[in-house]
Amino acid sequence: MAVIKNAIDVALQATSPRFVAPAATINYTWVMYATSATGTGINSSPTGMSYIGIAANKLTATPSVTPSDYTWSLFQGPTGATGATGATGTTGATGATGTTGATGQSSRRAYVVNTSATVPGAVTAGAGDVVPTSGAGTWSFTTTSTLTAGQYMYQVDGLFTAGGNITWGNPYLSNLKIGSLSALAADLGTVTTGNLTGSAGIQITGQSLFTGLNLDATNGYWSALTVNQAGSGNGITATNSYAAGGNAILARHTGNGNAIGGTALGAGYGVEAQNPSNYALDVNGKMSISNNTMVVNLNANYLNGINSQGFIQTGGVQANMTAYGVGGAIATAVLTNKPGFNSSNQWLTLNLNGVDYYLLIWT
Repeated sequence: MAVIKNAIDVALQATSPRFVAPAATINYTWVMYATSATGTGINSSPTGMSYIGIAANKLTATPSVTPSDYTWSLFQGPTGATGATGATGTTGATGATGTTGATGQSSRRAYVVNTSATVPGAVTAGAGDVVPTSGAGTWSFTTTSTLTAGQYMYQVDGLFTAGGNITWGNPYLSNLKIGSLSALAADLGTVTTGNLTGSAGIQITGQSLFTGLNLDATNGYWSALTVNQAGSGNGITATNSYAAGGNAILARHTGNGNAIGGTALGAGYGVEAQNPSNYALDVNGKMSISNNTMVVNLNANYLNGINSQGFIQTGGVQANMTAYGVGGAIATAVLTNKPGFNSSNQWLTLNLNGVDYYLLIWT
């Protein structure tokens, strides 16, 4: 700035031209972001963007949204390797204790002891946490390990809700004590091994089916059922009282063995069949006998394929008779006292010990 000191300075100032400064110009630099080098998805926020666009010396402060106005450069490189895990921080302060939840249900179990083999019916719940009641007896929360023969102990399970009652299920058998298995009716399911032993014998009532194959080491026979009786009784005694019929024992063999095999090593019978009013033994098919001892009281209709009416007995010798032919065709017997005509007589062959004898007969 000039300082006027005298009149000459004043005159010079008045006559000298003045300097006028030009108006100031303001330039702006725009910065935008995008997802590609061509400005795709141009946005002012860098979030999710990998490219930066620069536009310098712009005369307005408001950035353009035209990608071509910017020079784009990649500013986000590939993801680097994961760094080492940092040290564990200090444990934070314990949070406040939450509110106490509602009380849950509690299990209950009650017991009753009686002499009935029938499972009790539904029980009746009491008021509160108490045992149920029923006609089966007095229930208790306490079990017992001491039962006498013939006693049954049943139990029932329930759930108790605090402030309420017990909801009981259905009773079921818990324990029992019996003197013998005859007091117990049970479905044994499949028994794969073991022995059935009884001093008074084993009685099977109902249908019984024996399958499989077992080797009798004593006799060397394979069988589905092997019974060894060492006393004087029967190995198997079977009775069928069904009025409509059926078999007390039905044995079927589809292989080459025997359906029923009986062996008696003493004075008894290998197989004995009795029926006081009907057939004791019904054989459908052939029957083979390997012993030549006489069968006592055998009443058979056929012997060696010949009807029993074709035999006569002379003393202790059995005679076999067959019709030989009409008499007129072979020979004519002239007898004054014959009871017929010559053309109706026949010769009857009588075989005694291999010798044929011919008898004249008339019809």
